[in-house]
Amino acid sequence: MKPFLFPVKTLLPVILAWSAGAALAEEPNRAAVADSAGLVLTADTPWVVTAEEPEAVRRALEDVQADWYRVLGHLPVVLAEPPKSWLGPLVYLGSKGPWLKDLVQESFPGGESFVLKVQADASGRKSLVAAGADVRGAIYAAYALSEEILGVDPWYYWVDKEPAFRGRIELPARLERNRAATGDVV
Repeated sequence: MKPFLFPVKTLLPVILAWSAGAALAEEPNRAAVADSAGLVLTADTPWVVTAEEPEAVRRALEDVQADWYRVLGHLPVVLAEPPKSWLGPLVYLGSKGPWLKDLVQESFPGGESFVLKVQADASGRKSLVAAGADVRGAIYAAYALSEEILGVDPWYYWVDKEPAFRGRIELPARLERNRAATGDVV
């Protein structure tokens, strides 16, 4: 009788997520913060996603997690709220979070619209906000993060263009993209 072995492909994301979570707990300020010019995202940058996000948004975020892994080397640590001791950058995602009113003060131009911007959160931490007016807007924001920030071609699998490993991503301090349902930049 042969022993049952888990495929490494199955366990690797679990191990990496666990190790990233352990690093976050041990070293709360480990993620790189850019100078006053912008924000630096690394594999250690945690995501803030509320548990109330609909299943469709969670599925889109799973796709973006896989892209994050390809580009930055680790799965992101996903939290319901940022730890008070964390001083590094954060990524806020979704359409239902209690943080939405504080971080997106201007109203969305309509349904299915989204915003992708760098700004300070209520605690003064530099943050990337990818938020939508509704479920579809949040999904569009997630995939815009993947394409515009991570540099992942949405058709990479079919055009045989694997995303390049970058390890870190520097964003300008004034990054702000507002998109209406038509795809127009507002």
